Amino acid sequence: MMLLSDIYLPEQLERYTAGLQPTDHSSLYGFMIAWTLFESKALDCYGSVNSIQEFVNNKTDEKIPEVFFTHELDYFKRRYIDQGNAKTNAKFEKLRINNSAHKGLVSGVLLGVIDDPSQKLIACLIIVYRYRNNLFHGEKWTYEMHSQQDNFNHATQLLVKLLNSFT
Repeated sequence: MMLLSDIYLPEQLERYTAGLQPTDHSSLYGFMIAWTLFESKALDCYGSVNSIQEFVNNKTDEKIPEVFFTHELDYFKRRYIDQGNAKTNAKFEKLRINNSAHKGLVSGVLLGVIDDPSQKLIACLIIVYRYRNNLFHGEKWTYEMHSQQDNFNHATQLLVKLLNSFT
């Protein structure tokens, strides 16, 4: 059985990814596949914050338990909150959440100000959506994908859980 890390890259592309470890390749490929499946099956082929909100709000009848995504939310809190002064950090700014309402939602969830489980899941998915945008629009490549493996792994785990349970 072929693994994602075994996928052949044409020589012309290998020079751009030479610094990536095989585990980086696997994380990246896994995320790309999980996102495209999630966008297709859960977001009706249109990824946006609005479609994410609609997806989560439509699932509230099924009561997505918070424990379902606690692992990923805890990871995002550790990554994007400066524990010393309980504020968002520079990594949070690099997510490039431009809409102030969306940014306020995500920071409110990460800082523990917003406690509604549906809003927490929306915030997690906004972060995942920003990973998608920053990857597909080239932002992640500006720093050679350093420190991204855990991001993609956690994002993929969340997307796969949602795909397996709610699509």
